[in-house]
Amino acid sequence: SFKRLKALFRWQDGWRTTFPDTRDYTCWQHRKDENTGLTVSSYSRIDRTLVDSQKFDQFRDWTIKHCSVITDHRLILTEITCRPEAQHGHGRWNMPLYLLKTPKFVDCVQQLAKDLLGAVEGIEHDENSDDDIQTLWAKFKAAVIDYGQHCTRYVTNEYTRNIRTWKAQLSIVIHDDDMPLADR
Repeated sequence: SFKRLKALFRWQDGWRTTFPDTRDYTCWQHRKDENTGLTVSSYSRIDRTLVDSQKFDQFRDWTIKHCSVITDHRLILTEITCRPEAQHGHGRWNMPLYLLKTPKFVDCVQQLAKDLLGAVEGIEHDENSDDDIQTLWAKFKAAVIDYGQHCTRYVTNEYTRNIRTWKAQLSIVIHDDDMPLADR
């Protein structure tokens, strides 16, 4: 039965656990009564939001909202958060804008791109080939990121990095012909 399945996987209804006394519905159906000709509405909550009971504390801000698709159902939405004990890394590396003004970096990226183009043109369309376009692109991206990180290590402090980034941003804005002159 469904109750045994829920118990087996330790599922619980997230909406009902969060709002046990709230009467809110996700399914609205309207039909005409044959005898009176009046529109009769019926409301039900047939949607279930089953979550692992051990991970329930990671879910918050439960809401029911209308969906952009025309339907008789509304959506149950929630936010999923990270566990507090989870360790977060430094995040994804962003290439500083000033690197685009560094001739050595630009030359290296251009050479890597030429090598990539040559490798892509030389690919044999074989299913057993180790190099496909996605693999070559991933290697290219990794090489650009590695060299970009290598170049940024030589910047002495955060102030210098900020100044170089601001100069690059200023140069982009000044030379942007699409931007109105008053905004430059």
